[in-house]
Amino acid sequence: MDWDDEYSHNSFDLHCLLNSFPGDLEFKQIFSDIDEKIEQNATSIEHCIKEIQTEVNKQCPDVQLQTSIDCFEWLTNYNYNISKSPSILHGEMIKFLRTLQDLLKNEQNQEEMILDLLWDLSCQSSVSFPSTLSGTSFHFLSRTSLHSVEDHSSMDAKSIWDDIRLHLRRFLVRKLQSYNEINNSQQKILLKNQCLQQLLFLYPESDVIIKYQNIQNKLLAKVLQNFFPSYSRDSNLDIIVHGCQSTMLKLYSMLKEDFNILCEILAPSSTVKFIKETYLDTVTEEMAKFLENFCELQFKENAVRVVKTSKSSSKHRGAVHALVTPESPQKGGNFALTLDELEFLSRLIQSFLKVEKNVQELFEEMFLSLKILRNTSGILEKSNRGVIEKPRTNETSIYSEQLLPVKEATLLDFGWRSAFKEVFLPMACSITIAIEDFSTKILQQEQNERSSAVSYAMNLVNVQQVWQDSHVFPEEEQPKKIAKFCSDIMEKLDTMLPLALACRDDSFQEIRANLVEAFCKVATAVLERLQERGKEVPSRAPLKNLHTLLSTAVYVFQHFTQYENLMKETTKKPIFLVPVQRYQEFINTLQFQVTNYCVRVCATSILQDAESHHWDDYKAFYEGERCSFSIQMWHYFCSALHHDLWTILSSKLAQEILAEVLEKSLGLLASRYARAHPSYKRTPQIRLDVTTILICTENMLWSVCTSVQKLLKPHEYIDDKILKIHTHCNNLFTTLVILTSPLTELYKTFQHGMEKSAADSLKSCFKQPLHWISCISHFYPTLLRTPSAGGLKAEGQLKLLLSQPGCNWNLLLETLLHHDGLLLRILLKSSISKCTGSEPEFIRCLRLTLTDAIKDIVQQIVSVMSSGRNSETNLNKHSVPDCLLESIPKEWNYIPKESKRKESSKGFTRLAAQALSIVISKLPTVIACLPPPIKYFFFLSERKMSKNFVELKKAGLLVWNLIVIICRIFEDGNTVELLTGASLDRWSKEKLGLMCVCLESIMGDQASSPNQVIQKVMQSIEQQKPKWIEGQLLKARKLSTECAFMTIKESTALEEGDIALELTEQKINTMVLDLCHKPGGSEYLRQIYHIMRLNEEYLKEQLLCMNGSEEKPLPTRPLKTTLRSVEDQPSAFNPFHVYKVFSENMLDQSAITKWNWNWANLLPNYLGLDKMTFSVLLQNRWEMRKDETLEEEEKAMLEHLKRICTMQNSSASDNTEEQ
Repeated sequence: MDWDDEYSHNSFDLHCLLNSFPGDLEFKQIFSDIDEKIEQNATSIEHCIKEIQTEVNKQCPDVQLQTSIDCFEWLTNYNYNISKSPSILHGEMIKFLRTLQDLLKNEQNQEEMILDLLWDLSCQSSVSFPSTLSGTSFHFLSRTSLHSVEDHSSMDAKSIWDDIRLHLRRFLVRKLQSYNEINNSQQKILLKNQCLQQLLFLYPESDVIIKYQNIQNKLLAKVLQNFFPSYSRDSNLDIIVHGCQSTMLKLYSMLKEDFNILCEILAPSSTVKFIKETYLDTVTEEMAKFLENFCELQFKENAVRVVKTSKSSSKHRGAVHALVTPESPQKGGNFALTLDELEFLSRLIQSFLKVEKNVQELFEEMFLSLKILRNTSGILEKSNRGVIEKPRTNETSIYSEQLLPVKEATLLDFGWRSAFKEVFLPMACSITIAIEDFSTKILQQEQNERSSAVSYAMNLVNVQQVWQDSHVFPEEEQPKKIAKFCSDIMEKLDTMLPLALACRDDSFQEIRANLVEAFCKVATAVLERLQERGKEVPSRAPLKNLHTLLSTAVYVFQHFTQYENLMKETTKKPIFLVPVQRYQEFINTLQFQVTNYCVRVCATSILQDAESHHWDDYKAFYEGERCSFSIQMWHYFCSALHHDLWTILSSKLAQEILAEVLEKSLGLLASRYARAHPSYKRTPQIRLDVTTILICTENMLWSVCTSVQKLLKPHEYIDDKILKIHTHCNNLFTTLVILTSPLTELYKTFQHGMEKSAADSLKSCFKQPLHWISCISHFYPTLLRTPSAGGLKAEGQLKLLLSQPGCNWNLLLETLLHHDGLLLRILLKSSISKCTGSEPEFIRCLRLTLTDAIKDIVQQIVSVMSSGRNSETNLNKHSVPDCLLESIPKEWNYIPKESKRKESSKGFTRLAAQALSIVISKLPTVIACLPPPIKYFFFLSERKMSKNFVELKKAGLLVWNLIVIICRIFEDGNTVELLTGASLDRWSKEKLGLMCVCLESIMGDQASSPNQVIQKVMQSIEQQKPKWIEGQLLKARKLSTECAFMTIKESTALEEGDIALELTEQKINTMVLDLCHKPGGSEYLRQIYHIMRLNEEYLKEQLLCMNGSEEKPLPTRPLKTTLRSVEDQPSAFNPFHVYKVFSENMLDQSAITKWNWNWANLLPNYLGLDKMTFSVLLQNRWEMRKDETLEEEEKAMLEHLKRICTMQNSSASDNTEEQ
């Protein structure tokens, strides 16, 4: 049966899926596309209105509609009156009906043909077939009037018609039942929709809904009987919960299918009623029965336990609250529930909460999108091609519904909470004691472990992600490891949380109140235990325990904050305000305690080194070839702290603590070395110590900076810890220069004093935060380059990324795109080398992304083809027998479809042109919505290809790939079915194949000249829209090359290097949001980061060899993608490994002693040094010691420098007095 209309495909769906965060150019294209489609929709509507005008003017000579307003007014005021109808001959009517009846009884497979005929008679000849048992008979629109014939038929005609309807109903019901066996959801929805519309043509809506409801109830009963077994004491609660979860998923899947079917053909209120009665009420009733059985068994078991308890002298805590004899069980009786049983009920409630949320969102979406004026005196029969209003006879006239408000969504009352009324009181009475007993048991176990150990190191567990959709706390703020006892307790609280979330109005109020009380008590008990364990550091527990306590406190704080946010929907006041505040205070205290303890350890223990810092000693320390012990121990301590913080705490907190410890310990070192007064033999040790400190600091600086900007421009950020670190390092280097430089070089620089002009001219250089880096870079091969030196290279980007505590999304994306995606290209080449004969993983992911982008195009084209296929099929199948044609009353003026075939001879040309227009019109918008990195990848790839190849792909490589993917999809029927749910027959595949040839012709991929059919299709589009295809392809190419984050230098020919990425922090944030909000986007980034970390050394080797170019790269090798052995796993801190790295890679102490310092270049930078600082450091030089023997020349130079300091100091004091 053809239920479609021929105009629908002149309008386009407004499906602009914004799968990214487009830039200005992309938004301009998207809005332009929407405007164009709105205009096309308006044109289509206007065309339909003109067709209505023509038909009404033709059928009703007394009515002449001139304008669209006339048409709307006539449709609004039109009243279908059946009382003024002229009669049709009784004999003709009986003859037609009996012919239908005989065909159905005596011939097979005539149902579809008869349904087609009846629908054609209704639409073409305006015949109204009665759909009620007592309805009036058959009517049609006269050529001279708008009223129907009067019903003078006998009961014989009605009984025949009822028999015909009954036969057709049985046929359609069997079809509906068979459709439930179809696995493909979209195909099932389409077929059921058509079948129900056919039933609604024959029967009243209420009858059809009842019949369909019975079908679905039987199907639902089979699904529910698997979940609701008879509960017994031997039942496995975990198995029952798992069954409930899978059953609720299946139930929602069925519910959603029926929603999508019914919302197209029923009023929203009818759809709500059907869903509620069929699914929601049914599952509520079944759950109520199950829980009633559960309660009866629990009541009996508890009664038996009460009798036993009363006979014994048990003194255990947690006795049963109510003593009820087993002989008198009563509904609503109280009984005790164990923690496992409470957890079981909570998980059942969680399944209902999920379904409730999904159903609510489903209906809210419908009420938001379906604000239309609906006339309830008839039904709106919707199909893929249009809306036909069929008058309903013998029904009470009802006023038109007003615009449907969103509030109507609240009419969907899912009363599942009433099913749990039998367990309300037991849960409320049991939950507090059960949770408190469990937490007490866990805390006691932890106390026993502590008592059995002299030095207690807390047991740690990895933190598991609890709320996948929660974004209350970003990933960098979430702890990595916490104390096991706390993890066990919080896991149980998470399980019980649905009991509180289920609270609505009066239901679950007492349960939530008791649950909140229990949660607060547990939070207090855990906090007290954490505070108790914090006092044991450092006397009876290691420093690592403080990190664990801090991480655990943050974990509990975040959990209770999340609980608060989840309960905001039902409560207007804060519930966990006190626990959250107490934990926040404890976190602040612990963070200060960790930092303060580490700094005190450095100040009072590690940096107390009498042997190394014996500055008066006239013997060189280890012959001047090694740094002080304390400096090396300081480095070990910072490395160990770094390891523990990175392993346990959240990334943000770990970096904050390490930065603060580093900054304060550097302040101590700068102060101590500024006061050192070494002998001649110990002066080189000062130089070596300071150099070692600076090199160690440079190595740790990568770990505490979260971005390139913070690393290179710390003065631009509010957080001053990094800037203070640079200040301390500059002060240390000032001490090194003034205290250890040769006296002759110092004299040459400062012999004329520190003139203000010289100081001002050099002030900017001296005050730069990275000044100390530029000074040691002449000897030490640091990757940290100042902005004036060109910023970070790819090696520096990689080091900064892999020095972070976790995956920093912004930094990862910036690193991958750095230097034209140099690291990304290395990874891609290595991935390809790994794949021998199989497709590289990144190619598969890229293709999936592009396939997802054109899914909407494929769906629309398949819809167009299905419509064309249905039209052609309906013209060729179900030919009406001659005997039936002859029995049709002549007054109905019925024209058989065979006679109309010539009228619809537009054929494939129109269909292909329409499908082709869909592809070409949507290409620019599809490209606009693609993530910028995808467009950038194709942009770079296109520039790497030969010019001949690029010439062939004039529309661009990205556009060409999208077209190729579309063609490949239509060549593979399985892919089409996966994407759209539609199965392609031979006819559709043949037509789609021709459309693909048209696309290839447009892209210039055809080896030979196109055939005549293709030429007609192209000419058809060109005649309607001259130069439109070229304009669309040009627009698509522009969008594929001008990404929001790319700037291309103006040049006639783009060469390698003419492109530069303008990767600002804001644009990087936009790109990260774009990637991470896609399904699996963050996981893909995490996998890339994981691979880069596993292959760090290999990537460094490649970058070192390439040195920024691709002249002679090392041979590629397959990348490691998984941890292969235990040795690859992160291990405990190993000081011997740190020593090895320190000695071999970071610091060759004997080589430092041989560095040839260029004092002539270094010293002039300090002409702007503060006079007091210069005077103090000069006093600490070895030449100023009383027991040192100096030559006359040295004494003269020293006296001159002292006079300069004295004169300038006195001048400064005089100026101060005058002021």
